[in-house]
Amino acid sequence: MPWRGGRGTYRVAEIGQDDLWRVVEDTAGHRTTRIGAAVALRENIDVAGRERLRRVAESCAAPRMRVAFETIAYAESEDELLAALEKFEDEPRPR
Repeated sequence: MPWRGGRGTYRVAEIGQDDLWRVVEDTAGHRTTRIGAAVALRENIDVAGRERLRRVAESCAAPRMRVAFETIAYAESEDELLAALEKFEDEPRPR
């Protein structure tokens, strides 16, 4: 997926990193959507992005969300990432 230069097509939507960060950091957002946006960010994440994602993880009250964000930020392989995400369950939000 292209990130720069307006190269979105009718089959591929171009979603900017700023938009993805807004989704990840939206504490009112749906948990699965936030995790999906973090996975999309992972493709081009740098050291500062990993730190930013770690801060998002620290702010999560739900332990599974915290683990999912930390794993997305620091997993060294796709297999490690997939194993962690398989454990993630979309729990109902506390009311």
